[in-house]
Amino acid sequence: MATSDLQVFTNDAFGTIRTVEHQDKVYFCGRDVVTALGYTNTSKVIQDHCRGVPFRYPIVDALGHTQEARFITEGDRYRLIFSSKLPAAQDFEAWVVDEVLPTIRRHGVYAIDELLDDDEFLEPAIIQLRSERAKRLAAEQALLEAAPKVSYYDVVLQSDSLLTITEIAKDYGLSAKKLNSLLHDAGVQFRQSGRWFLYARFAEQGYTQSKTHEYDEGKTRTHMYWTQKGRLFIYDLLKNQFGLLPVIEQDGGAA
Repeated sequence: MATSDLQVFTNDAFGTIRTVEHQDKVYFCGRDVVTALGYTNTSKVIQDHCRGVPFRYPIVDALGHTQEARFITEGDRYRLIFSSKLPAAQDFEAWVVDEVLPTIRRHGVYAIDELLDDDEFLEPAIIQLRSERAKRLAAEQALLEAAPKVSYYDVVLQSDSLLTITEIAKDYGLSAKKLNSLLHDAGVQFRQSGRWFLYARFAEQGYTQSKTHEYDEGKTRTHMYWTQKGRLFIYDLLKNQFGLLPVIEQDGGAA
């Protein structure tokens, strides 16, 4: 596969991450990753922690000058995440693994909602994305209008997909870090080696499933996803122990 065009990913918490695909592999702009993870000396950090062969790609800097930027492998991105002292490093990992990479591999592009509304820039793949988004929003709106006040249970029962903690947190207007903290405070999960695990009494209840992602020459990283049963468990727990309701059930959250 030839080298793809530069793709730009934006996140409110981590800023801009630029990527390219080269020989069927995704490479990340080293400077962007280093900055997102709270490092300061880009060259030293990459030299100290990265082991893969970097890929050079021309980018235009803020002054309009073209520079051959160093792009790093997925494996080196993980190495930088594991070495980072930034509390949000795991949230960065989740964003890249759960949203950025699947979008690149499914559509070959990453499109934010604003781009989806601008026909001048749309490629066929993004048109497909917009169609998918419209169908999803229409279904959600129909569900909201089906009753005077739709419960969170009604929404959950419409889906059987696995969810990241970030996606569930958005139901409540929370960050993934905050929701993980609440589940920890409630005695549901504990943190070890940078990952969250359920305590034994919850681990066999079907609340979560694990998926393993290969990131560098056979090396793997396992991520925990929540089932819809687990999503309802979190709903009951937050409601009963913390008095928290999802946005859809808060005052003004639904008609």
